Amino acid sequence: MKVMTFNTQHCLNFVERRIDFDIMADAILGYSPDIVGLNEMRSVGTGEGYEHFQVKELARRTGMHHFYFARAINTAKGPYGNGFLSKRPILCVENIPIPDPAERVYQHHYETRCILKAELEGGITVLVTHMGLNPDEQANAVQTVLQN
Repeated sequence: MKVMTFNTQHCLNFVERRIDFDIMADAILGYSPDIVGLNEMRSVGTGEGYEHFQVKELARRTGMHHFYFARAINTAKGPYGNGFLSKRPILCVENIPIPDPAERVYQHHYETRCILKAELEGGITVLVTHMGLNPDEQANAVQTVLQN
């Protein structure tokens, strides 16, 4: 089984400065994975390029039949979080919030995060997350993963 994780940065092509589903789908297809954890994905939102449900659009373009989006936060452009693509049927999914640190003591940007937990056909459990930059955020994320 091939597993891939991919920070799509909300499907932004940084060279052309536009949302580019084709370049993201081509990157996924180049590795031919069975399952893909996606970070920095958006649901349907506002603004050019954000009118699509990004995880569903990547599923369509890669031929992966099973997908899910787990919202971590809402932004001005719409819901933002993790996604999941699979060639295997998804039996159950859960969006698990990662607690924010009680105090923000580091200088990097803080952002609320989540874990997407998927149970797949064949007894496979997959956790998808995108950890923050700060050590206190990372500690909370690791603790939450270990509990789930």
